[in-house]
Amino acid sequence: LYVLAGSNTYELIRINLPGALPSISALEHYNKNIDLKMNECHFRFDRLTEHLDTINSKNSFVGFIPSHHKGIPQTSSYQTDDFQQLQERFMTIDKSSLINVHMVEPLLPSLTTTTVTMPTQSSKSRPFLLAAYGTDTKSIAIDILRRWIYIYERCKLNDIRIIGYSADCAGKYLKAMRLTNESFSRLPNINLIDIYHNDLFEIDLPHKWKTWFYLRPKQLFLCFQDGIHLAKKIRNRLLSKHAQLFIGKQSVD
Repeated sequence: LYVLAGSNTYELIRINLPGALPSISALEHYNKNIDLKMNECHFRFDRLTEHLDTINSKNSFVGFIPSHHKGIPQTSSYQTDDFQQLQERFMTIDKSSLINVHMVEPLLPSLTTTTVTMPTQSSKSRPFLLAAYGTDTKSIAIDILRRWIYIYERCKLNDIRIIGYSADCAGKYLKAMRLTNESFSRLPNINLIDIYHNDLFEIDLPHKWKTWFYLRPKQLFLCFQDGIHLAKKIRNRLLSKHAQLFIGKQSVD
């Protein structure tokens, strides 16, 4: 985008999409680090050797659905040095039709205060791409929950506290959320409260909410439906002539 559209267009889009694009200075610093500097008539054979060594070190191919162990995708699932084996895999193994992305949105101290102010550029948190891999629609709720617990435990080892997870409104994600929060559903052989009793945080709900808003007072992490998907569903129901919406006992007309 920066190369094709120019610095002015890039900066305009970056300002209107906070946190989505790095600053121009960050791009320039990145270009310096990956050694994009070239001189006329200079053949970069040394850089070519390093580049090929990086590619040939694993001989791993993407595009397939990675293997999973207890719901956790395994890296370098498809490695081969044989072209015939690679061709056979392309003909017999299912290719991924979707991509699963795990993004981390940090919570800054300035964003957790009760004072309502316009956030400055320095106070905006920058999302971080934790992982991405191909997938299909065959994963189930328990696999999703295992991935959430895996991410939580690995982050804890690095002194990072996961507050919650947000996902779309697909049924398997909603079921994983219900199992996590024990919202009219419970895991038969796993009790997160007992296993992680030292890591729980307490939630103090307003007294008036407790008659209609169900949320366990102690949680390991919270779960939310993605705001964009949720807003679309609410919009469709508000425009529907047949659906009825309630907030507590109050009808939404």
